[in-house]
Amino acid sequence: LALSFLYLMGQSVPEPAQLPTGVTQEAELGFKTEELKESQLKREELVSALLDEASHFYDFDTPLHYSGAEMIFKEAVDLNRQDPAILAQWVLSKAHLIEQDPKNEKRILELNTLIRQGRELEPQLNAFYRAEAILAFAQKNIDLAVEKIGHAQESDPLDEETATLEAEFLNENGDRNTAYTKILNVVNKKPTKVRPYYVAALIASDSGDLENAEKFAAQALLINPMHANTHYVLGEVYLRNKKSGAAVAYFDLVTKLAPLASRRILADAHFALAKLLETQGNTSDSAKHNKLAFYFSNGLITGVNEKLGSEIPDIDSLKGLAKEQEYDSSFYSARAEEFINDGNSILGLEYLQVVRLLRPNEAAPLIKVAEVLEKLAVSYEKLKRIE
Repeated sequence: LALSFLYLMGQSVPEPAQLPTGVTQEAELGFKTEELKESQLKREELVSALLDEASHFYDFDTPLHYSGAEMIFKEAVDLNRQDPAILAQWVLSKAHLIEQDPKNEKRILELNTLIRQGRELEPQLNAFYRAEAILAFAQKNIDLAVEKIGHAQESDPLDEETATLEAEFLNENGDRNTAYTKILNVVNKKPTKVRPYYVAALIASDSGDLENAEKFAAQALLINPMHANTHYVLGEVYLRNKKSGAAVAYFDLVTKLAPLASRRILADAHFALAKLLETQGNTSDSAKHNKLAFYFSNGLITGVNEKLGSEIPDIDSLKGLAKEQEYDSSFYSARAEEFINDGNSILGLEYLQVVRLLRPNEAAPLIKVAEVLEKLAVSYEKLKRIE
């Protein structure tokens, strides 16, 4: 962890000691061999620390956390370019980020190039098929996504993420019964990641099973209370249960957690808010949310253009309005302090990590994260001694 911290702060890993003067040739050879071993060990420790942190971000399943995972996996790849499993994790992070911008040709080209490089190292690795499936799904090529996820299952039939993706794709394709059966098989195994419970909540909601949708959403939010896409599902559940007040609250929360939500979900949340506020007679805020639905859908969401009529704005002109709607980093900092002061340092740490990801070029958030981690490590050691 200390090595990872130094690396991410832009400092080099400590160099091995210099060779003393006046030694024999045999001693010099032995010293250099030990030096190489020490250097390699430090490199391996650093890679391991980076992978642990990147994997944690990846499992939180939000665009902001995927961006953090992608950055850190890249650092690990730079330190170990011959490990296809590390490259695969970097590729998967990139694939999830393309969901945010599926027409970004530069990102798509880079992703496909990395997949080809990975297959030269390990041709049948499950993760490369998953990345191709995620890309196809983002581009609304559901048939290709299902085909690629089928290949992923052939290479690793027990992989939890593969089964979760397949259920999500089948649900999008309208095969809800099969999708529901498959995702229940995953959640019944008590996964520790947020995405299976989110997908289960989504499919349950789409299937009209609102009670279980709410139950699965609650399980997802226990793992990641900032999972904006799950908050959107709860908004849908309350809307279908005729509880418009609660629905408005959840949809509004999604829009405020914008860096943690997919653009598609943000567009849907804003559009849902626009319709609900219009029925309440709040035409001003309704118009604002219609504009933001237009912005996050890149002008493609059904029904928004009709609502805007002749007032369709330039998408770039709405960036400022979108920024005004979301929480800034001070919100997450304040929540972190609340949790830490209440003795819940682990949850406080997760909010601090969001601050760190929102302010990647500042040292202060990273230092604060390190301080909390150090306190948690001390507490853990004390607990071990007591036991």
